[in-house]
This record gives sequence, C-alpha cells and structure tokens, in this order.
Amino acid sequence: MKLTKSRSIVNFLGIPLIVFLVFMGEYFFLFFISVVNFFCLREFYLLPRSEKIYPQFIIGYIISFLILLLNFFQYDKIIFFTFFDFFIICILFIIIFELFRGKKNPFLNISITLTGLLYVPTFLSSLFLIRNFDYQSQNFYNLGMVITFVIFLSTWLCDTGALFFGKFLGKNKLLYRVSPNKTIEGSIGGFFGTFLIYILFYFFSFDEIFNEYINHFDILFIFIIIGIGAQIGDLAESLFKRNFGLKDSSSMLAGHGGFLDRFDSILFSAPLVYIYFRFFIMV
Repeated sequence: MKLTKSRSIVNFLGIPLIVFLVFMGEYFFLFFISVVNFFCLREFYLLPRSEKIYPQFIIGYIISFLILLLNFFQYDKIIFFTFFDFFIICILFIIIFELFRGKKNPFLNISITLTGLLYVPTFLSSLFLIRNFDYQSQNFYNLGMVITFVIFLSTWLCDTGALFFGKFLGKNKLLYRVSPNKTIEGSIGGFFGTFLIYILFYFFSFDEIFNEYINHFDILFIFIIIGIGAQIGDLAESLFKRNFGLKDSSSMLAGHGGFLDRFDSILFSAPLVYIYFRFFIMV
C-alpha cells in the first residue's frame, strides 16, 4: 500500500512536469534530458560496484553532456568534425586516463565507461533529433513535439499494460534467464497499452495535421516500433542488473526504482523511432 502511494505521488508530480518540458522544447527540454542523462548514467556506472569495477564517473559525465550538446545543436551544421571523430577522440582519452588511475580491473573500467556513453546519452540524444524536427503545420502542432509525446506516453502505457497483464494473467515466462517475473501475457499487455494511444491518434484524424510528412501507416509502424523497443529496453536493463544481482538500479524514484528503471524503455524506443524517421520520413 505504501509502495503504491509513493508510486502515485511520483506519477502525479512527474508526468505533468515532463509534459510541460516536452511542450516547451528548446532549452527546457535540454535541461530535462540532461538531468535524466546524469542520473541514468550514474546508476549505470554504479551497477558493478560490488564487483570492484570503477568506471570513470567524472569523465563519463563530461563526455555524456558533450554528446547531448552536440546533438541538441545539430553539430554537423556548426563544427567541422563528425560524431565518429568525436567518439574516437573520447575513446583515446578514456584509455589514456585509465593508464594513470591505478584502479583494479582497468579493462572492465574502460568497457563500462564506454558502454554507458553508448547506452545512455547517445540513445537519449535521439529525442533531440525527433523533438527538434521543425515541421510546423497550419494547426499549430509541431510534428517533432507530438511524436516525442507519443514516445513517452506509449512507452509508459506499454510498461503499465505489461505490469497489469503480467500480474493478473501472467503464466508463461518470457525470458526467465533475463527477468524471471516477465511473462508472455505481460508482453502482450504491453502492446495493448501502446495501441491504446494509436487508437486515439486514429480517431483524432491526424491526417489533417501531418498529411505532408506522415500517414496512418507511418503512425501504425511507429507504434509497433515503440511496443517492441520499449520491451527490449526493459529486458536489456534487466539483463544488466541481473548480471550484478540487483533488482533496481537505485531507489531514487519511490515505487519506480531508479531513473534507469523508469527510462530504460525510452532508451531503446526513441532511437528506433528516430531511425524510422531518418530513413522513411525525413527524406
């Protein structure tokens, strides 16, 4: 009962705040994603603490923020090197820095540091690339803003649907080795939750708003991508936590675990949606 109450309080305060920050966009959205990035990366770097593995926290924070800034300001338009060039420089710097740290398990320290940079800020940056897509319709709606809302709302409903279906109907295990509590019925419930938002889109006839760039087939495929990506993201984080014998990434968000537990699904669904946008819509 206490856990449910705490979870409700976090939802009551957090969801309106996130909606406001997504709606405002620009530096408000940059601030929001930067905060999420900091806590998610921190929790990821703390996962192996019991194994005496010491990622480069400060270096990781600095590089992760630079990754966010480069993508927020669309680096390819303002600087002369590519994202690949930037990452090569970062890898070299992290390896050289590890030479002088004197910590145990240097190979694993470097590996976890780099994996965290690929997993958290690089994936989160796809939200900037979607939110900043600046097609403006005659009806005030911004395509990037609406799709960003879709990613958040669909992912949350996917998690909620999976939770309730798994709790009340779950019998057949999905991937016991990765997450013993997840079931096939819960996975179906996740897709059901995602498609509730699609039904709303369908009946609100968004053709009038986005008919130049996006149609109902695109919308349907985006929801399928989110339903798949959200559940893969959840399983991926469960795989990481189970490797180190942990149930939650932290206890910062009462009733939800940590930031990584709350945003793991978005870390996968957002870049998949961006890839679809990049190759099938933004052409």
